[in-house]
Amino acid sequence: MLSPELVRVLACPACSRALHATPSRLVCPNGHCFDLARQGYVHLGTGTSMPRADTPAMVAARARFLGAGHFRPLAERIIELVAPSTDREMRVLEVGAGPAYFLSQVVSAVPGAIGIAVDASRYAARRAARAHPRIGSIVADGLARLPLRAGALSAAVSVLAPRNARELQRVLAPGAPCVVVTPTQRHLRELRGRLSLLQIERGKAGRLIRSFAPWFTLEAWAGVELRLQLGHEGVSDLVAMGPNAFHPSAQRSDALRAVGAQEVTASFVVWQFRRRALTTG
Repeated sequence: MLSPELVRVLACPACSRALHATPSRLVCPNGHCFDLARQGYVHLGTGTSMPRADTPAMVAARARFLGAGHFRPLAERIIELVAPSTDREMRVLEVGAGPAYFLSQVVSAVPGAIGIAVDASRYAARRAARAHPRIGSIVADGLARLPLRAGALSAAVSVLAPRNARELQRVLAPGAPCVVVTPTQRHLRELRGRLSLLQIERGKAGRLIRSFAPWFTLEAWAGVELRLQLGHEGVSDLVAMGPNAFHPSAQRSDALRAVGAQEVTASFVVWQFRRRALTTG
């Protein structure tokens, strides 16, 4: 649900004014209204500009896979980078949160912290709304203007999801950390050829650094590589929960049916950026 503390950091997506809550909706001073879904989230997207979003099947696969704890070591690394730099007033954003697994781990690690899960999928938002009592769930485009007040947040996280560096600097307080997780060329290497999965784009690291450079300082980066022991169901969920699900093929389906228990490499880079205090000349 949307707590009063969460509502205070939200902004109207139509006019950027502050929002206040009634029992059934959020309203801004200019009269823009946004209904609170009975599942506990609010849609603050901008209508026709919303991108393609995860389907119910994709969200369910992601929730099963993450809920099994396969990426728990990655979550622990994120907590190490975010939690020490905050206090009990922590307000942390996850962009492209899905079922809010990583955000819920961070919020659980810091008593009193409040989480804001943003995702373009209303099916993901439903899951995120139930992930933790101190998480509020918002449907919005993570690449567009975020429906959040400037400088209102203590930290941000983006795990294998699109993100807008300019918007992150706008909503983060000066000095706030921003943790970004990207895949390496080794990610899912045992499955990539066998199942005709999408290739990892080369040059992602350089593009990421350049996109953050105007507003953030890159403080550190480190690899996290996991050797996952997966059964057929785990492999199926791993494939079904990501962008490969948007590109189905009969060949992949046939190959996937033949996959049994297997070791799979999950390989990431965890980037630690910090929002600079910008000065005017």
